[in-house]
Amino acid sequence: CDMVMFGCLLNGEDGAVVPFYDCDKNRWLGARMPGAEFMGQVGGVRQDLGLVYDPRRDLVWGVLGELQKKGSLRAARVDAATLGLKPLK
Repeated sequence: CDMVMFGCLLNGEDGAVVPFYDCDKNRWLGARMPGAEFMGQVGGVRQDLGLVYDPRRDLVWGVLGELQKKGSLRAARVDAATLGLKPLK
């Protein structure tokens, strides 16, 4: 999938959404994702969040700077076909 996933939350029609940029079609999309609150509050940006795509496992890893804290490492399988992406307005 030729998209970029951003590590923040935006207000969407159905609540908080994770923004995606569709490089091929030059458009912004959003999707509700379980556990997305890991990325912080709506409209805010976590300065200690890193997202990395792992092509071998087909996962996106989310890592917070405080690795000793419980829940500081998350993984998500992102499938554009089942993600429910909607255009951002």
